[in-house]
Parts: sequence; structure tokens; C-alpha cells
Amino acid sequence: MSTLTSTPGRLIRIMCPCDLAAMRDATRSIHLFLSQLGVEPEELQAWELMAAEAGNNAVEYATGEALNQPVELIVEATPTQIELRVIDHTAGFTLPETFELPDPMSESGRGLFLMATLSNSIEYFRGRGQNC
Repeated sequence: MSTLTSTPGRLIRIMCPCDLAAMRDATRSIHLFLSQLGVEPEELQAWELMAAEAGNNAVEYATGEALNQPVELIVEATPTQIELRVIDHTAGFTLPETFELPDPMSESGRGLFLMATLSNSIEYFRGRGQNC
């Protein structure tokens, strides 16, 4: 079961089990939160897709004890910007400097490209025991 905390009109924080079905519910909550703020439909779809890509990767790459740790999704909205943070407990990865599409026949590898295309910037921070 996910835990949802929100500050009306500004911030939503979702603690989600490390599970794809729970992540889908979390991305729907983000979509609803942003729609209530008046975010345009095209942007709503983009933010939901970015949350799904980042959140699903956090679930798919979790191993061992990380499978028992929640994935945290935070969306903070101001009048001029929206920021999405996904905090996981995976081993992490090295963020590439450029984001290229994989071979058209590849079944994976499009997530970072999509996020980079749909947003102004991507930052990734690896930490001891968690990443953001």
C-alpha cells in the first residue's frame, strides 16, 4: 500500500512499494495532482510518462534488500516550474552525458531519452543506500 502526503497546490510525496502495479497507481496520483493545479493535458502526459519511466526503472533494477524498500516520488510545483524526484535503493547507474535512442528493434533503453526530451534537465545523484 502506498502512502500519499500532499501539500495542497504545491507538493506531493508518495512512498510506493517496490512494485510495478503500485508504481502505476503512484503515477496516476501524480497525474491527478498536476491536473488539479491546472497543468495542460500535453504536459500532464509528459510528467506522467517521466514518473513512470523513472519509477519503473527503480522497481525493475531493485535487487535483494532494495526490493523491500519503498520508492519515493516527490513532485514539487511552483508557478514557473515542476520538479520530479524519484528516490530508490538500487545499486544505481552512471548517467550518460548524452541521451541517444537505442536500436529500433531494442525492447528497452528509451526511458532516459524520453525523459531528456520531455524535460528541461535531468540530474542524478548516487548516494550510499539511495539514489535520486
